[in-house]
Amino acid sequence: MYLTAKQILHLALPFLFTLMIYFFDDSIVAKIRYFFPTYSEYTNKTLDKKAEIYLQIESKEKVYKEIREKMALRPQSTDWIVSKVLYKKLKREDRQEVAPKVENKKVRPPVWRLEAVFAKEKVAIINGKFVSIGSMIDQAQVVEIKKETVCIEFGKERRCLHLFH
Repeated sequence: MYLTAKQILHLALPFLFTLMIYFFDDSIVAKIRYFFPTYSEYTNKTLDKKAEIYLQIESKEKVYKEIREKMALRPQSTDWIVSKVLYKKLKREDRQEVAPKVENKKVRPPVWRLEAVFAKEKVAIINGKFVSIGSMIDQAQVVEIKKETVCIEFGKERRCLHLFH
């Protein structure tokens, strides 16, 4: 009686599987665990993911808290900027017209130094202060703001300050 190749394969297959399991036991178990993790491995992975998500949420909460604190301080900051840095337009009646005192000596007008011009916004910086058309700076009124020139009136005298001399 002769066996066919198929029948020989059926007889030898259990022995081949046994040999493979014997030699490759650790790698086979690792591959099986990858597809079918134990309960502790599964819970550890899920706990790690949840902890990572919690830490991300906690860091975002810190950032949002800082933003909320800065937003709470914003009105104070804007009040300071408006009162100290930006120009406040005065009504005509609130302006004090200061005419130069005429005595025996000639009165020297103050020195105005043009530092920057923002022609589109009609704003300039003279002697370190922001000015616009109509504002007063060192007893002079700003009359005109051009690209590189600002014209001021001091008493009855009109002067033009140039950005580049």
